[in-house]
This record gives sequence, structure tokens and C-alpha cells, in this order.
Amino acid sequence: NLGPKTEEQLKQVGITSVKQFKNVGWEEAYCRLVLADPKNNNLNLLCALMGALTDTDWREITSHEKKEAEKLIKYFK
Repeated sequence: NLGPKTEEQLKQVGITSVKQFKNVGWEEAYCRLVLADPKNNNLNLLCALMGALTDTDWREITSHEKKEAEKLIKYFK
């Protein structure tokens, strides 16, 4: 679910392996990315992170999960 650009961004915020990403979780990973660059505050990135942890295509994130994601996005606005 994550491309090379997102992989590089994760490395820049200290998440350098899949194991580390799983341990940190999508919430913490997203917070780090947005704090490093506020332009990262978007639903597509957040859904990609969520999907990556569950091996789910980001377009198949449930509406409930998207609502949770939107709360986090609003927090950073």
C-alpha cells in the first residue's frame, strides 16, 4: 500500500522497518508525518497507512475507519 515516497517520508520520521511500523501503528506514524510536514494531512495518506497495517487496499477502508481517520485529520487542521 505504500510507495517509495511514503517509505522515504517514514524513514525521515524514524520508522525504518515494517516491524517498527507495525509496533508504532498508523496513528503514531501519521502524527509523525504530519508534524514533519503539514502537507501530509490528508485522507489518502492516512487510509494508505491504515491499509498497509492490515494488508488492505486503501480504497477498501471501511466507512467506520474513515470516520476515525477524519477525526485525526481535523485535529491537525
